[in-house]
Amino acid sequence: MLKYRMPALHCRTDRMEIDKEKFNNWIKQTEKNWLNIFIAGEVFGGRPGEAPQQPKDIEIFNDTLLITFKGTERLWIKKPVGIKIENNKFTVQAAETIRWGWHYYGRTPSNLNWAELLYISDKDKIRKAEIIPLDSPFECKIDTFTFDQGNPILRISEY
Repeated sequence: MLKYRMPALHCRTDRMEIDKEKFNNWIKQTEKNWLNIFIAGEVFGGRPGEAPQQPKDIEIFNDTLLITFKGTERLWIKKPVGIKIENNKFTVQAAETIRWGWHYYGRTPSNLNWAELLYISDKDKIRKAEIIPLDSPFECKIDTFTFDQGNPILRISEY
C-alpha cells in the first residue's frame, strides 16, 4: 500500500470521506482527554477508563483509514462507511476490518511485544482474532460473536 498524507482539507476515496479540518478540530478539543476505543461493542482494556488513548493524527492508505495515538497505538479501519465526528465522538458505522495494535503495556516497545486485535465484519457476525506478542506465554485466540449493525462498529469517545 502506498502511504500518502491527505493534501486537501476534505478528502474522498471510493468508499470513504473524511473532513481533515473537522478531525483536527476534534483532536484539539479532546487532546487533554483520555478517550476509550469501542470496537464492535467491546471497549479496549475491558472496561471504560482502563486503557484510554489520546488521538494524534490520521492518514489514508488506499481504502484504509489509519488513526495514530500519542503512544505507539495504531487503529486501521479498512473500507470505513459512515464516518462521523459529533459531540467529541468519532464514529464509524461499518467497516470491512478493524485492526487495533499496540506494544504490550509495561514493557519496552519492541517487535517482539507488539499485539493486535483484528475484527472482521461478516453481516451481523464479527470474527475477532487476538494476536498476542511473540514473546508472550499466552496463545492467540479467535472468536465469533453477533453484533447489532444498527450501532457504530467503531466509537472513540470518553464514555
